Amino acid sequence: MTDGQAAKLEDLRAAIEACRICRDAPARGPEDRLPHEPRPVAVISSTARILISGQAPGLRVHESGLPFNDVG
Repeated sequence: MTDGQAAKLEDLRAAIEACRICRDAPARGPEDRLPHEPRPVAVISSTARILISGQAPGLRVHESGLPFNDVG
């Protein structure tokens, strides 16, 4: 990985961590605001060979910061 690629990956990580769209402009209106501060959870690796993506983690993921940590 080049320094430029590493910088882009770090920029992506920072953008994800700073995202507050669900707090500031929820898609369905103010009634859909989160009951807590957003905490985007992402594990980013320059050596990953696959991408696993999920949406709307529960409170356990929010508290732990570990993806897919909620009860199934």
